[in-house]
Amino acid sequence: MRNDEREMLRSGLQRVLIESEPGSVGKALREFGWIDLLLHEPAEAVASLFEFQGATSMTSPMLDVVMFQPLADLVGTDLTKETVGLIAPGPSRGTLPTSLLADGAVAIDGIASAEIGTCDWIAVPAIADGELVVVIVDGPLDTLSCEPVSGLDPWLRLHRIGGTVTAHTIVRGGEAAALWSAATAAGRRALAHELVGGARAMLALAVEHASTREQFGRAVGTFQALKHRMADAKVNLTAAEAAVQESWVTMDATSALLAKLWAGRASGVGAKHAQQVLAGMGFTWEHPFHRYLRRAVLLDATLGSSRDLAVELGARLVRDGLPQVLVDL
Repeated sequence: MRNDEREMLRSGLQRVLIESEPGSVGKALREFGWIDLLLHEPAEAVASLFEFQGATSMTSPMLDVVMFQPLADLVGTDLTKETVGLIAPGPSRGTLPTSLLADGAVAIDGIASAEIGTCDWIAVPAIADGELVVVIVDGPLDTLSCEPVSGLDPWLRLHRIGGTVTAHTIVRGGEAAALWSAATAAGRRALAHELVGGARAMLALAVEHASTREQFGRAVGTFQALKHRMADAKVNLTAAEAAVQESWVTMDATSALLAKLWAGRASGVGAKHAQQVLAGMGFTWEHPFHRYLRRAVLLDATLGSSRDLAVELGARLVRDGLPQVLVDL
């Protein structure tokens, strides 16, 4: 895609998000053609949407679509015509959100970004007999409860889903592990883009404040201590951007893990230093920083925090017994 085409795409997509009511963002993105773009140009589709969400603290139900895409062929789902959702444990740690009952019944208790009652299909990971399974359920889904979750970031528009439905497809064994690994990798790449967008926005807020706020007759941005903080945030952000771009080159689970890990770190470092630069302004409700901070905390925890992913990566390297090239430099 040429640069001028990319700019036109991102401008149009941003206009759709800004002009849409929060509850109709998913429908507006479908009408815009974002799903078609995801199927044909996934890197551009994910980057353009999720980085803008991170930069503006806006949200959409499209993380569910991104993660469902590796499962779509299994049940013949046409993502351009049918709405899908995915139920996961949510930002907090805990058990997988599904229990398999008798006769294919599925007891669900988990978190989703889509309003599940309007979906044609949903996917849920679960543990059955000590192994991972992936459960796919088709409509009607209006029997499931769908309660908004407020919590730390009510603007994220998460929903807690509960109830019992009948499974359409239950995938077990190695196939289930491969499918869920692909879905998780896709979700981590998308979240990495959103975290990078948020980290850029927080750094921009800090730079703007440091350039205009004066103490002792000069801009606070000229003080060495603040320069070091902003430089540290920029270095971590640059590393995260490189990791995210590399994840689209290799398209494997390890590169997606690294992208999410580095983006989570960049977001955390950026939030810490931006708060220090903004000082008392960063604590006020009127200043937008608190919304970026709230979003960063929850997105970092979703699909593995930067700390948890570092532990997971280390355990994988120890288990395999050989060092591996994580990124070609």
